[in-house]
Amino acid sequence: MKNKYIRNAQTAFLRDTVAFFHSGNRAMMVNTSECCYEPTACSPGCAIGRHMPNKEICASLHDGVNSLKRYGGEWVFGPLLTLGLDFLADVQYLHDQSRFWDGCGMNEEGYSEVIRICQECGLESNQVLSPGGITNR
Repeated sequence: MKNKYIRNAQTAFLRDTVAFFHSGNRAMMVNTSECCYEPTACSPGCAIGRHMPNKEICASLHDGVNSLKRYGGEWVFGPLLTLGLDFLADVQYLHDQSRFWDGCGMNEEGYSEVIRICQECGLESNQVLSPGGITNR
């Protein structure tokens, strides 16, 4: 079982992702549907990228969740790794999939994905989704 600090940090990270993003600020590459880690004109970065300590490395990571799996070392992701690579991959997947988002934020399909992530990681979904999540629509 995870310690309380990691569960609380994961809850806060997922809650921040849910509250921050909508279909217009998800740091997608121009003319593609691919996520980019680095800041764009409409976003400070993707779910993981906006928290990465080394913004120069962000520019070389252009394949979403696959970058997490391939470059999962501390030299890339720094203290984010304490949240767990599988958790980070789940949150990045949530961010990357346009079907989970609309102009107001997360849609019902995204809501279901957050519940799945919470169940998989042993988090309380009500602590992620309110306040500041889908319930504020």
